[in-house]
Amino acid sequence: MRPRGGYSVQVTRIMELAAQGTGTQQIAAIRGIDRVWIWRLARRHDIKLADRPARIRGKLEWQRAFEQYGPSVTAVARGLNLNRTYVTRMLEEYGIRPTPDKWAAAQEEERVA
Repeated sequence: MRPRGGYSVQVTRIMELAAQGTGTQQIAAIRGIDRVWIWRLARRHDIKLADRPARIRGKLEWQRAFEQYGPSVTAVARGLNLNRTYVTRMLEEYGIRPTPDKWAAAQEEERVA
């Protein structure tokens, strides 16, 4: 989607949001534009965007990220500047449960008993 409003207004507002450390996904949602436009404007006008996180590999690193950023998938995703669905899949893959799931706990108790 192409930016709304004047071009210079978009650049100025994106620069302000980027200076606050806002990620591209959040800027896109706030400004109502596509992330590709944000990257293009940033490259064209030398706007420094929030750094992408380093890759997180293995259960230990995901466990540390979970402990550092919070009890929910959303908090972890925001803290790492990653997609929530990706974070959910990775936590599930490594057996880390961000929120208590009463149904799953009941199922496990039945299996043990």
